[in-house]
Amino acid sequence: MEVSKTKNPRFNRKQHRDFAKEWAKNGPLTKKGYIEKTQKEHYEEFDKRFGVLSLTANHSNLSMWNKYSGSGKDFCVGFDSEVFFSKVGGGGPVFYVDELPVIYHSDDRNTEHIKQVFHKEKKWAFEEEYRTHKFYPNPASIKDRQIILPQICFKEVVFGWDIAQKSKDEIMEVCIKNNLNVDFKHATLNGNGIVIQQLNI
Repeated sequence: MEVSKTKNPRFNRKQHRDFAKEWAKNGPLTKKGYIEKTQKEHYEEFDKRFGVLSLTANHSNLSMWNKYSGSGKDFCVGFDSEVFFSKVGGGGPVFYVDELPVIYHSDDRNTEHIKQVFHKEKKWAFEEEYRTHKFYPNPASIKDRQIILPQICFKEVVFGWDIAQKSKDEIMEVCIKNNLNVDFKHATLNGNGIVIQQLNI
């Protein structure tokens, strides 16, 4: 019915029903393996042309530090969001829902894109995620996907509470050597949360 409404906007209700019945009997969906094959091809083509980078909007998120930095053994990079998004193709917050939205055959590309990229189950809400995304008209190589950010994009480096001094020194050296005008900060555990403090160097 949805396909008929899109393909045949002048059909009346009965004609839409007849179209749907004909599809149900003889359409491609009745062929064994058609749906699985079509979905596989669709997602493979989508994957070749689309890139997503997942970030968090909160540098004080203890759960994210524990999950992605080895419980404070690594570091976090803060970006100028306006410059960053202009270079990577845009982005926005993730919506956390009880059930992931259904993607229909009749959905336009924009609707499908929003459903697919910006929705996650509520169990992931602790991530406070922002996603950046980029679409490539042709299949993208690894080189295409490696985006070089300008120096002004980098705003801060936050060191975890358990990072090795050697690692910290190396990171600071790289930033200074590359003339990155970043604030160096340190994350400290404070009860059940994190305090971010400026580092004086």
